[in-house]
Amino acid sequence: MEQKMEQKMEQKMEKACPLVWEKIYSNQMENGKEIMKEFEENGKLIGLVLSPPQAGKTGMLCACIKESIEKGIGYENIFIITGLSS
Repeated sequence: MEQKMEQKMEQKMEKACPLVWEKIYSNQMENGKEIMKEFEENGKLIGLVLSPPQAGKTGMLCACIKESIEKGIGYENIFIITGLSS
C-alpha cells in the first residue's frame, strides 16, 4: 500500500516538475546552486532568505529543490518552511 502511494507521488512529481523547472530564471538557478553549495561544503543545516517582494525568492527555492533532487536527495526529505504576514 505504501509503495503504491510513493509511486503515485513520484508520477505526480514527474508531471509537475518540468512545468516548474521551465519557469526558473538563470539568476535564480545561480543563486539556488550557490545556496546548495553552502549546505554541502560548509555543513549548513538552516538557511534564511530575505529580499523584497518580487525579487525571485520562490524561483530560487525551486532551484534549490531541483539541485537537491538532481543530487539524489529524495523529495520526501526536502522541507521549505515559510512564514507569512500581512
